[in-house]
Amino acid sequence: MGNLHCVVLASLLVGCSSSAVNPDGGITPPPGLPSGTTGDGRALAEGTGATTPRSAGSAPADNVAFTGGFTAGTPGTVSFTLGGAARSVELYLPATLPTNPPLIITFHGTGGGSFDLLDDGLVAGAEDAGIILVGPQALMRNGGMGETGDPDHYPGSDGWGTSWNLGDKNRDTNNDIQFVRAIIQSARTTFNIDTDRVYVMGFSNGAFFSYFVAAMLPDRIAAFSENAGGAIRCMNRGLPGEQFKGTATTCGGLAMQTGFPTCMEELKPLPVPARIPLGYLAHGIDDDAVSVAWSCTLGTALGNRAWVFLQAPPTGGSFGHDITTDYSARSLAFFARYRRQD
Repeated sequence: MGNLHCVVLASLLVGCSSSAVNPDGGITPPPGLPSGTTGDGRALAEGTGATTPRSAGSAPADNVAFTGGFTAGTPGTVSFTLGGAARSVELYLPATLPTNPPLIITFHGTGGGSFDLLDDGLVAGAEDAGIILVGPQALMRNGGMGETGDPDHYPGSDGWGTSWNLGDKNRDTNNDIQFVRAIIQSARTTFNIDTDRVYVMGFSNGAFFSYFVAAMLPDRIAAFSENAGGAIRCMNRGLPGEQFKGTATTCGGLAMQTGFPTCMEELKPLPVPARIPLGYLAHGIDDDAVSVAWSCTLGTALGNRAWVFLQAPPTGGSFGHDITTDYSARSLAFFARYRRQD
């Protein structure tokens, strides 16, 4: 993983020097971030995550009702019950758990499972930096068929399997948002996490949900990252004619290419709230399942609250619908920069 990577991850837990300031006033990305751009071309917010000591945090306590939850010193599969429904998560605890550890919650893609994003890179980084990882399991929604109000799966589409609730826009009734709230509250009670350093990340349907969670719970989430997801201004991202693939390596270049979606409806799954956690948006430009246009759409909506990284396929090859290179390490480096107050 390398010493430099470990230094970057350690900044999640202890103070270190802030990112350098360029002569032109821009912010130099911390080590580990790829070349990219903000959604509107301005400097990325510097953030205080790397310079502010850890504490118990100052996020408001949550009153979501649940039973079960985490038990100190017990990693592995953990059960929650909310609204009469059994839910499960995979919990990773580093060998040495520091005082006030950060928390990262990962969201798998459609049809996936709770382990999907808990890859070797993320687990190794969490071990080095003393981060708690939680991988929740989504439910089978509507028998695996698309639901009305879900911008990722059009109604009546089949074969999807498990997916996240992107349709209910009420944080007090959306069962998956309540699940996230329960996870944060249980981690707070059991592990005394730093509530100013709670992060979410996801792939595909989980990427859409990562932004959704950040927009629904801006008072709980410090920053988010998404891979191969985004947000849309069309009726649904999967409708015929909306499967744009590009060749340019910037969102500005992609927007000039034939077929780039020009829909101008309200942003889905949620409009940008007054305060939005900063986001790292990563996407392959030739994604044949979820168009790269949707990460660009989200990046534009977020402006300098987003750092956008687009990956080109290898010469003569394809990248497709996959997790971009070093996504875990780069997400960790991004998270190191921010806390809930930024």
